[in-house]
Amino acid sequence: MALDRISLSRFRNHRDTRLDGSARFNLLVGENGAGKTNVLEALSLFAPGRGLRRAALADIPGQDGDGSFAISAELDGGVRLGTGVRPERPGRRIVQVNGAEAPAVRLGEWLSAGWLTPA
Repeated sequence: MALDRISLSRFRNHRDTRLDGSARFNLLVGENGAGKTNVLEALSLFAPGRGLRRAALADIPGQDGDGSFAISAELDGGVRLGTGVRPERPGRRIVQVNGAEAPAVRLGEWLSAGWLTPA
């Protein structure tokens, strides 16, 4: 499946960001600190596991919020994925597939990702 769209809400330095990924090739360009790696980290949270940076959930929400964050993705074929943390349960990651809560392992049914990072 291909990623059509991703939305980030209160995710690190992204207060409310929407990106269209429908092109065959997408390039993230910007100044240092603009949030390019944060977008990659958000994408990595749609794969089972702790994500690209292996960050604690408490370290992910933006500084101005209530401790929550949300990431949603739309795939070709109309599948909607979501993950994040709710303010009332700050240490628990929530995963949704087409609006229904699901275990994180279900994300692997829709998207797969591999990360090469410097040691």
